[in-house]
Amino acid sequence: AFERSLAIKPEDATTLYNFGNALSGEGRFDLAAATYRRAIAANPTFGQAYENLGNAESMRGDQAAALAAFRRALELSPASPFLLMNLANTQFRAGAIAEARASYEQALVHAPYAAEILTNFGSFLFAQGDFAAAAGVFERIRAPAPARALVALAASYQRLGRMADARATQATAERLYPR
Repeated sequence: AFERSLAIKPEDATTLYNFGNALSGEGRFDLAAATYRRAIAANPTFGQAYENLGNAESMRGDQAAALAAFRRALELSPASPFLLMNLANTQFRAGAIAEARASYEQALVHAPYAAEILTNFGSFLFAQGDFAAAAGVFERIRAPAPARALVALAASYQRLGRMADARATQATAERLYPR
């Protein structure tokens, strides 16, 4: 359907953006990145297209291109918490640990209870070996927490020697997400 629409109006920024989203959803990140670039060429102030270009570039393994796209998106939407989370995820992949932490924290200023941001930040802290901070972040997620957050919270408790809490959290995860 996107291809038919683009045959009629080949440089429609919104259609290109949505097509890029569909391509990303299929894991076709090279083509998605090219499609987002076309959307940006059609509308240079399309902040979401820059953000999703950043995600596609990061998934392609080009963290420098991803960071450049995220920085441009931030110029257009400086208070977007999910953009800041995506920037933080990419900074983490690029090895910019202090910058990633600051970006996660800034994202949480704008959306303090966003489960996805808290899950990503908690996972980041766990990967850094800061199990107490990770547990504290995961504990802030309002019920029902995502399965990934519950599993990581249980692992954080385990690393902290809080075995009863780890077992209880794991049981909650298994009850809520039996698969």
